[in-house]
Order: sequence, then structure tokens, then C-alpha cells
Amino acid sequence: MRTNSNKLNAQRIFQLVRLFRMPSILVACRVAGAVSGMLASLLLSRYYGAAQFGLIAQALSLTMVMSIFCTLNIEAGSPRFMIAAIRKGNLLSARNYASFNFRIWAVMSALCCLTVALWIWLQNGFISPLYLGAIIVAPLVGLTRIFAGLAMGFSKVFLAVIPRSFMRQFLFLFGVIGITFMVGSAPVFWVLIAFGVANIGVGFLQYKSLRPLMNNLLHQGDNGGAVYTEWPQWIKLGTIIGSSVLFIEFNQYFSVLLAGLTLSNIDVALLDIALKIIGFVSFSIIAINQSYLPRITQAFAVNDLAQVQAYLNQSGLIRLWVTMVIVAIFILAAPYILALFGPAFFDARPLFLLLLGIPILMAIFGPAQQILSLIKRPSLLAILAGIAVVLLCAGVIIGGASGGGIGAAMGVLISWVFWTVAGVFLVHRETGLNTSVFAAFGKITKGGS
Repeated sequence: MRTNSNKLNAQRIFQLVRLFRMPSILVACRVAGAVSGMLASLLLSRYYGAAQFGLIAQALSLTMVMSIFCTLNIEAGSPRFMIAAIRKGNLLSARNYASFNFRIWAVMSALCCLTVALWIWLQNGFISPLYLGAIIVAPLVGLTRIFAGLAMGFSKVFLAVIPRSFMRQFLFLFGVIGITFMVGSAPVFWVLIAFGVANIGVGFLQYKSLRPLMNNLLHQGDNGGAVYTEWPQWIKLGTIIGSSVLFIEFNQYFSVLLAGLTLSNIDVALLDIALKIIGFVSFSIIAINQSYLPRITQAFAVNDLAQVQAYLNQSGLIRLWVTMVIVAIFILAAPYILALFGPAFFDARPLFLLLLGIPILMAIFGPAQQILSLIKRPSLLAILAGIAVVLLCAGVIIGGASGGGIGAAMGVLISWVFWTVAGVFLVHRETGLNTSVFAAFGKITKGGS
């Protein structure tokens, strides 16, 4: 009897390890990538100074934001369209979808590069080598997005995430180290060259890894010609999800790019570093949410909303206490951390303290957007993200013009207030669930009474 019980316990432990292994590895890779990116920023800020680093931050942000428009985020539909088609044996449909991804990338990349180049030229009368490099590299970043989406379509999660979240930053760090060890002052556009080379390396790895799968797709099943009758659905889903990607994944880049419209280069540099450090503070929250996501997903699959709420309450309390400790540590350590980037960055402390409101909001209001994704309401999520993006644009531009760096940071924070609070209300309206930590405190209070 005891032997059977031991076997059952061993099986449960093994299942838990398998359940959490992938999210843990992915979060670890994201953290390692963020560390590499932060080290690159530290070296660049010390080497070039705050003013030139502000220019570099704007150029890199332009590249990253452009990359979304270079693909229309169409690759986000791969899990829905490719996986389903492959499982049904409809390889022609999967092949058409993959082919259309590359066609959209080629057309939109050309349009985006020409549009941005023309806009910069009309504004300044010339295009600096730095921004020319940013424009040229954007399609390369977009191509890595396409490859990552196709990897997800083939159910290769590690290939979809690790090259872009870790390897690109790691390769870029090596390029930056090479630049900073040069004798004399290297031109700032060399940074974009290093970033471009890093993306070429990532794209080559993705291509070599995906090539056997793509060849298998090409040589099996119906050999009919390419038919793109489903293209409106493909583009619609990509653009719907795109607003969420722009606000969540590219929030820092978009904020810095907007700030460059009204702030000085030094103030942009301060905002960029403050946002990057805030990203580090937020990793613990993301890790906790990711660790509970498999269990929440399983409970949703059997429509056990009571269990979902229980998991939300547990994760909420853990998230809150962990965030309080980390925030306290970073408040005390802020002067020393900022000093690493150079004397000018000590002035980023007020921005950093204000932006600490972002992880606090995330800890209090929880993973509402993940729940909206689970209940398959992408339109709700798109509307929520669209409004948040509009608030971010208005807040950073107006705040920056009227209040400098503090005003721009306040604009960023206001958009996050809307994003987190409105998400909780939408989830409660659709499911009756409460993703905020207040639900957990209410449970404790009721239990105590």
C-alpha cells in the first residue's frame, strides 16, 4: 500500500516538474537576455555619455517599433492557424499561411522604411547615419519575428522565444563590448551595426532550425499553388493582438520613441534607463504569473472557476509580498544602481521612483490580460490595449512637453493605471473572477470572521 502511495507521489512530482519546466526556462532566458541588454546599456552610457546615449536609445526604439509594422504582427496568428492546419493534415493551408507571412514582411518592410525615411528627411532635411541604420535594421528584426511566429506554429516554443529573448541581447552585448574597447570614439551608428549583426545571427539560427520543418511542409500533402483566400482573417488577428504587443512587449521602446518628440536627449536617456530598471523589478511578478499559468489553464479547461479563483488568490498574495520586498530593496539601492551608468543618471532617481508604480500596479491587480486571453476574447484585449496605447501617446507627449521627464513618466504610469484597473473590471464582467489581490484579502477576512 505504501509502495503504491510512493509511486503516486513520485508521479505527481514528475508531472509538476514537467508542468513548470518550460515556463521556468523561458523566464530564466528572458532574465538572462534582460541582464545582457542592461549590461550593453551600461557600457554604452559610460562610453558615449548621457546625451549620445539618448540618441542611441531613440534609434533602437525606432527599430523595434518599426519591426511590428514591418510584419503587421501577422506572425502572432501562427498558433491558431498553423497548428490547427497541421493537426488536421491540411498542409497546404499551413504552407499558404507561412508563405503569406513572408510576403507581408517584404511589402510592409519596404513601405515602412520608405515612409519613415521620408518623414525624417522632411523633418530635418537629411537622414543621419544613426537613423539610417535604425531604418535598415528594422526589417531584420521583423524577419526574426516572422521566424519566431513560424516556430510557434510548428510547436517549437523554445525556438520561438530563446533566440529573440536571449541570444539577440547576448550577441549585441558582445558587439557593444567590441565597440567600447576601441581606441578613440566610435561613431554612434556603429551601435546599430552591432544590433543589426546580432539580428542577422539570430535570423540565421532560426532559418537553419526551421529549414527542415519548412522543407517537410513543402514536400508533403497537396502540392497546389499558393492561395491566400484567408488573408483577411490572418491580418485581422495579427493587428488585433498587435495593440497588446505594442503596449506590453514594446512599452519601453514606444515610450522612449514618444519621449524623443518633446524631451532633450539627456532626459530621454534618463527615462530609458529608468524604464529598463523597472523591467527588472517586474520580472519577479511575471515569473510568479507564469508559474501559475499552467494550473490556471488546466482549471479553465474543465471550467472550474472556483479553482481558478483560488489560484489567483494564492498567486496574488505571493506576488504582493515579493513585490513589496523587491521594491523596498530597489528604493534603497536606486542611487547606487543609477550611478553605475554615469553621473548624469543620478537625476533619473525621481523618474525611477515614480515608475515603481508600474510593478506595484501589476502586483495588486494581477494577470487580468492573461485571463482575457484564456477566455478567447481577443477583441476585448485589443480594445483595452488600443485605449492604453492612446493614453500612452497622449500622456508621454503632453506630459513631456509640460513637465519634462517627470511629466513623461507620469504619462507612462497613467496608461498602466488604466491597463491594470480596466483589465480587472473586464475579467470580472466576463467571468465573475477577481484577479486583484483584494479578492485574496477578502477571502482572508471572511475566513477570519
